[in-house]
Amino acid sequence: MEYTGLSAAIAGYIDERRRVKQEPVEKSCEKALKEEPEAARRVAINTEYQAQLQALDHQFAYIPWLTEAAKRAKQISLVTHALKFTHGDAKGSGVLDAREPSIAKGYLSTLALNQLETDAIGNAAALDVAKLLQLTANGTSVAERIAQDDISPFAPFTADPQQLEQWLAGFKLALVDKDLSSHTLAKQIFFPINQQNYHLLSPLFPSSLAHAIYGRIGQSRFGEQAKEIREAKKAGKYHNELQVSYPGTAIQSYGGSKPQNISILNSMRGGKMLLLSCAPPNWRGRLTPPGGKDILQSSEFNRRTWQQVGQLKSYLLSVADKESTLEIRQQRGRYVLALVDTLLSYAAEIQSLTELAGWSSHPDCNLLAAQRIWLDPHNPAAEFQLQRSKNAWPGEIAKQFASWLNRKLEHQRMTFAQAESQAWQKVFSQRLREFDLGRREEA
Repeated sequence: MEYTGLSAAIAGYIDERRRVKQEPVEKSCEKALKEEPEAARRVAINTEYQAQLQALDHQFAYIPWLTEAAKRAKQISLVTHALKFTHGDAKGSGVLDAREPSIAKGYLSTLALNQLETDAIGNAAALDVAKLLQLTANGTSVAERIAQDDISPFAPFTADPQQLEQWLAGFKLALVDKDLSSHTLAKQIFFPINQQNYHLLSPLFPSSLAHAIYGRIGQSRFGEQAKEIREAKKAGKYHNELQVSYPGTAIQSYGGSKPQNISILNSMRGGKMLLLSCAPPNWRGRLTPPGGKDILQSSEFNRRTWQQVGQLKSYLLSVADKESTLEIRQQRGRYVLALVDTLLSYAAEIQSLTELAGWSSHPDCNLLAAQRIWLDPHNPAAEFQLQRSKNAWPGEIAKQFASWLNRKLEHQRMTFAQAESQAWQKVFSQRLREFDLGRREEA
């Protein structure tokens, strides 16, 4: 039978799940047959694997699979606002806000989304059912049809009207939480309505809105159009679209190593969410370009890092006589990462001196060549920009940072050699790459 629209999406989804399950079985069978020289044993192996494949064929036949999925639908809930972002152990309800899109002047909310992507919470083992309900075709989703009591997307899979009604009833359980509840681990706000009464509010994380924001920021950084705009800007050419950037974002993680336990959209983002900066401007004295030969030796940088260096050195001395463990290496890495972030923050401040662009070309500037290229990115000199585009300087900066840190950590009980230097370089280089995109966006 030829399926169309949502029916085709449903059939394709089930077929793909079958393929994913069958592929490793087929490969194992092929490998076992190649390694077995005896004909009789080969027949037995083939029979064994064919039985497994037939079982998968039955499991992923449309009617049995949809019937089982409808039974499991009650284990998950489609939502726009989820509770577990507040606390991973919270077991209360989420909310599905399916109202028509509208814009409240001055506010950004879920209702501002023209294309709403619902999230799914509940038993992570049943998230495949959520993905089924989230399938879309021709501007509508399976969940929307179910909410309208429209079972037509499933009609091509069975001629039994009773079966269709059972599917509809089962899948609808994922759209409505009959027993709404909060939880002791949820946020609660007492909102007064008069002197003696109040409403108890339990704010929920706007998962659908957060996912849309994450996607918008991602497109502005990694989308094809964004890349074309940056390339045109770098080449000094005109582009008819605006360059959009979101500086000063932070990353918040949810769910640790199991982001799917929070929600399905959280899992799609790898457990990460971008936070927009709402911090007020920081007052600072007048910043000037570094005047010495090495920014790492400058009094300003060492003033910012002396305490961090001391903490790292004290920690390393405290574990110097212990066998290296994963916990020790991770803690050491956190200390080093804090130092790297301090250096990159200081460097970003110097790079922001756009009104002094070209300061590194002044005869009085004694900075190391790589540091000039790094810290004066707006230098208009063609030769300077040519050297910067060669991207040899990040490696030099990483080596300089590693050498500086090794010298700072010198102690009679500790020896730092090439291995440690390479470890510091790796941490610095990775962090520098992460900062580099934001730096180019703000340029």
